Amino acid sequence: GFGAIALTAKGSLLGMPPSTLAEDVLRTASGSDYDTFLNVLLSNVTAPNVTEGQLQRTELQAHTEREVRRFETRRFAHFQGAAPLMRLIFAIAGGTGASISGQASILKADLVRRMRLQDTAVVLLMIAVYLVTLLVTANVAHHQAVNSSRVKYYADPRHHTAVVDSHEHEAFLEAFAQPPKNAFLHVAGLARASEDMPGTLNHGGDSYRVDFTFALDLSPWVVRELSPAASAGSPRAPASPPLEDGVVAEDLDSLKRFLLHDANDLATVELVKEVSWPCWEELAINIKHQIRQCDYEGVIGIDRTRRESVRIYKNKQWANFIHSRTLKVVLALSVVGWVLYVPYLWFKCSTLRVRCLYQVSIGIADYWQLIGDRLSAHGFEPFDAGAVGHRPPLAVLRGSHVAGEFFDEQEDRF
Repeated sequence: GFGAIALTAKGSLLGMPPSTLAEDVLRTASGSDYDTFLNVLLSNVTAPNVTEGQLQRTELQAHTEREVRRFETRRFAHFQGAAPLMRLIFAIAGGTGASISGQASILKADLVRRMRLQDTAVVLLMIAVYLVTLLVTANVAHHQAVNSSRVKYYADPRHHTAVVDSHEHEAFLEAFAQPPKNAFLHVAGLARASEDMPGTLNHGGDSYRVDFTFALDLSPWVVRELSPAASAGSPRAPASPPLEDGVVAEDLDSLKRFLLHDANDLATVELVKEVSWPCWEELAINIKHQIRQCDYEGVIGIDRTRRESVRIYKNKQWANFIHSRTLKVVLALSVVGWVLYVPYLWFKCSTLRVRCLYQVSIGIADYWQLIGDRLSAHGFEPFDAGAVGHRPPLAVLRGSHVAGEFFDEQEDRF
């Protein structure tokens, strides 16, 4: 191509024989650099046999550039005629080419296009590597979610350790429907304080300081409610539903069907353990009255544990994988993963609610005999180390943090 241009340009303006022109072209054929070719071609223009001076050299140079542009235009048109996929491959893998000089400005647009395509390819490659890394991590987490144990169901491991290896409802209830272990009678005493006082609690626009707070353990007396008649005297008794072994009969039937036929790995069971204590409000009034008689003038709040929930999961690979922390981290790193994860959980996760009824078996009068003489303006005085007789387990909760949580939850019980 360059040889043809040289013969045409030089022969038309200098009248040199074709053999002489061929020798000049052959001397540059070994080099493919376009600028080198032009230098050799133009060097002949300045040869001693040129007699028409600077004007002739200028005309020759202009004519040569026109021939080069026509050649490059034909080559570019041939390149554009290739298949789109081949053009894309050549643009990405072909590099940026030779440097652009003023004599080949026609390639400038093509070079810019190549550079943009190559930059885009690099960005896409980095994104692909990032996503592949996340997919590999998720795949490893999926394989780690396999559990070869015989356990079929397990409670939320953050709060409970109960498991069961059977689909029978008797074994299920035996494992998960035990009486609540965190049943307490909560008592808190708070006094008004100035806002700038450290360690104060804000409630209803007023500031309070914590004088005392304690919780008496009721779990030793919490038993399963076997029938509605067992809660005679309770305000809930007339509306108490039919029970089977402490479980609402309607919910028990649903639980049996769930254990035997449910095929959704993400389905869960929520055992709601409701605790009743007939006439416990009278005990609360007696506690307040006893503390008032000890010259305490602050606000006294009293409440008890009313319910406890236990969430139970299936021990399936897919369920363990979906709830794993590794997957949640991968989804967070993927930026858009949560957009798919949250709707999927909303669509697939279902919860069967099963109500289990319990009651505190100790009477109000009997419990008052255990605690009545221990109440004071400072809260609850612990039992002496050498005291004889049955006494309730005691958990003393101190500090404004615990009292603050209690205060927020029981704002309408003071």
